[in-house]
Formats: sequence, C-alpha cells, structure tokens
Amino acid sequence: MITNRYFGHVSPTYGRARDMVKAAGLSFKHVGECLAGTSKPDVAHAALMRSPGHRTHILASAYDEVGVGIAYGGPYGGMVTEIFLAR
Repeated sequence: MITNRYFGHVSPTYGRARDMVKAAGLSFKHVGECLAGTSKPDVAHAALMRSPGHRTHILASAYDEVGVGIAYGGPYGGMVTEIFLAR
C-alpha cells in the first residue's frame, strides 16, 4: 500500500485479501481483513477495536488464524494489516 500509494481493501496489484491468501497457496473457508494507517501497532489495534465492523473480525470465533503485517512509511507513518482465516 505504501509503495503503490493507496489505502484500501482492494490492491491494484494483488486484488482482495482472499486473492492474496489463495495466491499464497493457503486453503480457507473465510477471510477477514482489517487495515489501519499508523506507525504504532497499539494505536492501530485500539482504533480497530472501536470500529464495530473491525471489532467483529477481530473477535469472531470462526477464525482460526491471524497474520499481522506492519510497514513503516507513507502518509500515515505506517500501515498495519491484519488478515484472519477460517480453515
């Protein structure tokens, strides 16, 4: 996102989160994604937990796994991405 100068759930390069997970060769039933523009993971998590839609993904019992990516730079100072998988 930082390199391609966008912020959103659909990558102009990789598509949606489910497309990226599939391209990585992972199997899944459901995929969820949360994004936050900040350089501080604790600030990102607190903001996501205040958002009803993001909070639903974070607390959903259907998800078995979570991956967290943090990159620094860009207009927000950084980006935090959380991808949730139900297998």
